[in-house]
Amino acid sequence: MRTVALLMTALVLAPVGAAAQQGNEGADVRVQAVMDAAAKAQIPLSLLQSKINEGRAKGVSMDRIATALEARLKGLEQAQTVLSHAGVASPSEGDLAVTADALEVGVSEAALAQIQNSAHGERRMVATAVLSALVQLGHAPEDALSRVQAAMEKGPNALANLRAQTASELRGRGMRPPGAPGRSGGGD
Repeated sequence: MRTVALLMTALVLAPVGAAAQQGNEGADVRVQAVMDAAAKAQIPLSLLQSKINEGRAKGVSMDRIATALEARLKGLEQAQTVLSHAGVASPSEGDLAVTADALEVGVSEAALAQIQNSAHGERRMVATAVLSALVQLGHAPEDALSRVQAAMEKGPNALANLRAQTASELRGRGMRPPGAPGRSGGGD
């Protein structure tokens, strides 16, 4: 695991070296520290690499990318704790990402635990993403949780329909649904 983490860190930071030569040494050190902490916490480095890629694609400074990475790592660590407390032994990258997104938009740990305990696998990720999207739309977290739970009780089609309806509402407001293409979590 350590060798893989070091290799991934080297791959992530190779392009950062050029930026460091332009006065971003502090950001370089911060990025390295985040990647080291993620490896130690057994958080997939790809979840952070996507933030780096997103920032670079947008032309964001390495200092701002480092700040976004630090925030995302904190969210992923909190998501890992929530999932662990809910009994999810080995959360997937998707579970970690959508749970961190949900926490970021204000979904409570208690609401997330209820979703984790009542759904499994892909359905759990969809339910968590829909819950996040409803909160982003301005629904109170408790109301959003009730809507998601009601849809889950009706079956996968009801949950999928709620997801599609919610995604459509978000797009109508110029927002991107959690987990939508182009979102690597946490926004920047």
